[in-house]
Amino acid sequence: MAAPHAFATELTVALTAVHAAARVARHVQATLVPVQDRVIKEDKSPVTVADFASQAVVAYYLKRHFATDRIVGEEDAAAVRERPDLAKRVVDAIRHAMVGEPAAAAVTDDEWLELIDHASTAARGPVGTTERFWTLDPIDGTKGFLRRQQYAVCLALLDAQQTVQVGVLACPNMPFPSLSTTSSPTAITGSLAWAVRGHGAWHAPLTDSSDMPTAIPLTVAPRTSTTLTVIESYESAHANHALSQRVQARLAVPTAVVRMDSQAKYLAVARGDAHVYLRVVGDVHYREKIWDHAAGALIVHEAGAAAVDVTGRALEFPREGVMVRNVGVVATVREDGLLEKVVNAVQEDEVFARYAATVVQSGASPKM
Repeated sequence: MAAPHAFATELTVALTAVHAAARVARHVQATLVPVQDRVIKEDKSPVTVADFASQAVVAYYLKRHFATDRIVGEEDAAAVRERPDLAKRVVDAIRHAMVGEPAAAAVTDDEWLELIDHASTAARGPVGTTERFWTLDPIDGTKGFLRRQQYAVCLALLDAQQTVQVGVLACPNMPFPSLSTTSSPTAITGSLAWAVRGHGAWHAPLTDSSDMPTAIPLTVAPRTSTTLTVIESYESAHANHALSQRVQARLAVPTAVVRMDSQAKYLAVARGDAHVYLRVVGDVHYREKIWDHAAGALIVHEAGAAAVDVTGRALEFPREGVMVRNVGVVATVREDGLLEKVVNAVQEDEVFARYAATVVQSGASPKM
């Protein structure tokens, strides 16, 4: 896979955990009952059986191997405990996916629900300032999941300095090895990608087998088309599509737009399926969450691309979970000053000042 590194054990466990969680997600998506198998949170976003089951499975592996490590996650088990029917679906989904893990058979139903809370900062409180920690999005892109389109299982390990060291993405519906293989008779549906800081990125087909696939080095391929492919969020609530159109016009090159949910967009840039990922939500006060970006940003970086926020500042991943010093995301392949061109095009926009004014300042200067 690569030269030995200090996070070899963590990577192996993370890959096993995410791979198992992806099996959960695939099973749930294939049998999903849209109304019965989800709850709606206060912010109107849906959470499904797959979110809860995937979170419990990842927490199972992390707790088993790194019992003292904290996990910064979004979900908790409160809604599941309030609905016995939902709890049963969650546990059934877990047991279906974990049939090949003998030790998991001894885990009780209540213990699986407790594992959901093990990965919840709401349930366990803040992470200490001297602790390393994991951040997890068990189903990133839940609306894409409900549409049976793109979603991802996302896991990252951060050190006590809040630097991402390991990132893993499983994208069960994303064609491998690229989006262009969709129509090929030999196309594989499902992509797995991972990275270790300073040691590169890799990808592989995502299968339902419990065996880990052969790793293939992941490096951004040079752009051969004159058209710049821009990838952005599918949902208008997650992206300012009008701003994106104006930015594309300022770049003064032919562009094509691909829209999809989840951190699969980072993988698209890392593989060269897209050349620019632009995320600016309509709400100028919205701040990104670390579980929505940490794994993907590291994979992009280690594959040879780059990611910053729309002010040009390096992305920061605070243990509290909210990226208060960043606004939006720009990720691009590294060519012809493209990153700087996109950031400048955003900053020239008529609404940019409204976003910039909300940024929490720090002593660090913006970095590309």
